[in-house]
Amino acid sequence: MGSTSVQSDDGHRPTPELPLAPSARQPLILRLWAWLWSRFGPKMWLLYLVLYAASLLFGRSLVVTGEIRLGLKDVAGGMAAMALFLLIRVVDEHKDFEQDCKSSPDSVLARGEVTLGHLRVVGGVALALQVGVLLWLEGGFGVTTLAWAGVVLWVFALALLTGKWLEERFLLLTIVHVSSFSLAIVWLIQMGARPEVFPAGATWLVALSLLSAAAFEVTRKTHGPEEEPAEAPSFSKLWGPRSAALASGLLLLAGAGALIVVLRGLGCLSWWWPVLVALTYIVALVSLGRFAAAPSRPGYKRNQLGVALALLGSHSLVVVGVAVERGLTWS
Repeated sequence: MGSTSVQSDDGHRPTPELPLAPSARQPLILRLWAWLWSRFGPKMWLLYLVLYAASLLFGRSLVVTGEIRLGLKDVAGGMAAMALFLLIRVVDEHKDFEQDCKSSPDSVLARGEVTLGHLRVVGGVALALQVGVLLWLEGGFGVTTLAWAGVVLWVFALALLTGKWLEERFLLLTIVHVSSFSLAIVWLIQMGARPEVFPAGATWLVALSLLSAAAFEVTRKTHGPEEEPAEAPSFSKLWGPRSAALASGLLLLAGAGALIVVLRGLGCLSWWWPVLVALTYIVALVSLGRFAAAPSRPGYKRNQLGVALALLGSHSLVVVGVAVERGLTWS
């Protein structure tokens, strides 16, 4: 799940522009902020907040009638959701530490300004925040907390029990990571539906999220022949760049179908909703088509941007659909 993120992955992790230039002499809080900015930065914040909003609102729309009521508990739920994704990032940093130190020797973690011990404290705080919020939301151990526990146990089990065995099975690794991402979406939907149990109609939003994440995973690991990383596995090695780009496009089209079902379920029947869906996906589909015809480094970057925007835009449409067709109120 941690690998499903809007970032380049061409065998060498890029070094983003940091708000700071950390050193061992700076306060630890500044060094941790530099790590957070580079490994869990604003693009991630935006993505996860949109995913939370879409999941929360859609889940709630399936179990209540009339306007959708929001309150302070939903804000706290958003904080818990961000804390979960931060915890997953911390787990991934431990799992991929040796590999990342080789591929990104100039990173904050590789240089030792921030250590894995520091990150364990960050992860512990994130875990405590989630537990505290869930106890407040449910007044004890309920179905939402149970769904959350399933996600956390799955993440730790993957990190501790599979290890190198799973890393050597590239396609299975990708399927597992994408499935893990979908488990998190199930929990977020359950937060919206609480105290009701996960509604059956929400499976279409899970399908949308799964297909979108799968499209991005395939896209970011599909390179042109001249940029193919020597050691890192990729879908362009597995299937060829053209077939891999076609697979990304088919996943996006399937996601568009799931999005239309979600919107129709919300009552979004006007002619302009399908137009908005088409506009959400057109940039990515055109870019993937051009890449399939002539794979290139610029095309690889355009593909990542286009698919990331499709992922963000599709879930944003769910938020807009709930707001327009049902209405939102604060209480």
